[in-house]
Amino acid sequence: MKRKFFTSIIVFCFGVSLSAQEIVQLDVQAFLNELSEQKGTLVDVRTTAEFNQGHIDEAIHIDFLQSARFDQKFSEIDKSAPVFLYCAAGGRSNAAAQKLKNMGFLKIYDLKGGYSNYTKTKSKK
Repeated sequence: MKRKFFTSIIVFCFGVSLSAQEIVQLDVQAFLNELSEQKGTLVDVRTTAEFNQGHIDEAIHIDFLQSARFDQKFSEIDKSAPVFLYCAAGGRSNAAAQKLKNMGFLKIYDLKGGYSNYTKTKSKK
């Protein structure tokens, strides 16, 4: 009886860990490394004007402030695949990450310091 109980608990915990939703904040280099290793979807959640002033190569644009469009566009993205988010400084992408977690996305990466941190890091090289 005890053995069956403990086996059930182990199976349950293993199942929960497989479906765990995760938001990981990364600095620029770690963010870019994960992006190249995992081949996820890179999303700029800033406004159109901000995006047009410059963005990370291969990023798609989904403005977090346009809620209906945001929801619709993310409904078209595979929730089991990694999503990489950034905004201007980190606030909107963090809020977007929380929203995606609530929508059922499993692996979400958020760029610490946003695009401004990315451009500062890139200019130092």
